[in-house]
Amino acid sequence: MAYRFSWIAGAAAILLALLRMERLLRPIEGGPPWQLALLAGALLGGVITWTAVSYRVGWVGTALLNLGGLVLAAFRLGAAGTLVAGFLPSLETFPTLITELEFATGLIRYGAAPVFPAAGLILILTVVFWLLGALLAWGLLRTHPALGLLPPLLFYLQVATIDRIPPQIGWTTAFLAVAAITLLAVALDERSSTACL
Repeated sequence: MAYRFSWIAGAAAILLALLRMERLLRPIEGGPPWQLALLAGALLGGVITWTAVSYRVGWVGTALLNLGGLVLAAFRLGAAGTLVAGFLPSLETFPTLITELEFATGLIRYGAAPVFPAAGLILILTVVFWLLGALLAWGLLRTHPALGLLPPLLFYLQVATIDRIPPQIGWTTAFLAVAAITLLAVALDERSSTACL
């Protein structure tokens, strides 16, 4: 079954979560914006999973391919200055990663939004968005739309509870619209697939 409309709904849900993250993280002055890392994570997770499922790699192989990509992304995002030739870890890479992740954990536990987008925090969020992209591809290609479409909506709700700035009505409206579009997309896709049978 081709979930044509569900792909659009899933991408919209991930994009909505990304936009809501802008209320929790400050912009970066100088250098690429942190939004690019999160968007790239979602795209890479989706593309790697889509390719693996298309070539019938199996869930273990798909998970290993995603894990390999995540490890490389972790090196680049969390300890880029310690890499040899831009991608090989050195003796300083892992201690630097651990330090960045410890600092990010402190920001998550004790920071008040909007917080500084530290490298470890961007790394953690990139992993989350990578998983959202991978689950979207896996769920829709394996005909389990709930597995692909619910996580970005649930993550958005989690981000909304962390956001301490009183939300405007636009955020609630946008979430309800994306949730309604998601339900409609699944219904239309399932209806078109049964009509083709």
